[in-house]
Amino acid sequence: GPRWEIPTSGALFAASSLGVPTWIALGTSGQILQTTGGRPTWVTAGGSTSGWKLTNNTTQAIAASGTVLNWNVETFDTGDFHSTVTNSSLVTITSPGTYLMGVQASFNTSALAIEIIIRNGTTELAYHSFTASGGGNHRVNASMLQNFATSGDTLNVIALGVVSTNEIASNVYSPIFWGQKVS
Repeated sequence: GPRWEIPTSGALFAASSLGVPTWIALGTSGQILQTTGGRPTWVTAGGSTSGWKLTNNTTQAIAASGTVLNWNVETFDTGDFHSTVTNSSLVTITSPGTYLMGVQASFNTSALAIEIIIRNGTTELAYHSFTASGGGNHRVNASMLQNFATSGDTLNVIALGVVSTNEIASNVYSPIFWGQKVS
């Protein structure tokens, strides 16, 4: 009768694109199984090709109605998510998956309330509002975990306050927008 043979300890049984049974060898420590080109494949979780950390080393004036923040310094961008030349305010998701991301900014303001928002197009993904205690520098953070089913989604960060004399204070703490693909 038929006899099953497993080529390697821990191998997985799958069908090829033609429906032919095939074995997938066990991945290495720290890898996860995901589909690549319609086939189960072991990949390194997160990995060195899946994240960004952006800053801006100039002061950005913030309008009371909201201002899209620009990012002119790439601390790292290991997945081609951002360009300092074209649309420097945008991060484009280049690979589907789940991302952990966040933003931090220090406001130099006399505003009573300041806000920071991470958006995907016009949809708010993360939001943080802070009631300031008068003038000076106030640091605001927002973070989130978000799954993107496809590539091509564009993210930006909006900052706003209740008076028109706000600014992101790069001389105190440079604003940071970061993200890392986690699966």
